[in-house]
Amino acid sequence: MKNDQLVQTIQRLFAAEDKTSDITPAALLLTIRLLVQGADERDTNLSQGTSADQLNCSESLIYETTKILKANEWIAVRSGKNKALPNRMLVVLDKLPLSGELRRTIVSEEMRQIALHYKLILVKIKPNRRFAKGALQRFAFRLQSLLDKKCAGDANLLANVINFAFASPMYHKKALRGPHELRRNWKTLFSDYTKSKQAQTP
Repeated sequence: MKNDQLVQTIQRLFAAEDKTSDITPAALLLTIRLLVQGADERDTNLSQGTSADQLNCSESLIYETTKILKANEWIAVRSGKNKALPNRMLVVLDKLPLSGELRRTIVSEEMRQIALHYKLILVKIKPNRRFAKGALQRFAFRLQSLLDKKCAGDANLLANVINFAFASPMYHKKALRGPHELRRNWKTLFSDYTKSKQAQTP
């Protein structure tokens, strides 16, 4: 999330009138802390001890606050295996009391649809595949980033590259891991896609 969008999100969180009564100031602060760390785009490691130190409160309050946010579906939590591997948290933007206009400036509806299509392809290839909560949101953010930074806003180009990756023996396994893996390999992927298109041109 860009800085101006982050500021706007924080302002609207505090101003929202449809927050449930158990959303405490601590819950708002922890949500903002996660947003600052980029937890709207990716799972974020944030231990209770670190959160308590940064928010100047007890670890027990962080624990209870995390339960509140999870119960209200403001965050999705993947449990860590031990203290050395803390929980991974994702802010679920669609559950925050924000206006639709703000959400659209973050991720376009078109990218949400492409993300859904991407997920359906994965399910079709591997019907038993399980997705963590918030996976669709992460897909949409990755795709929006690729659209804006790599495809100059050309959604058809992005879709074509994705289809090429799924059809290519070299990139198929990477595509199965998700859009983040395509982003990681974008330079070579796009180069191979371009060469493939040129070879098809009479």
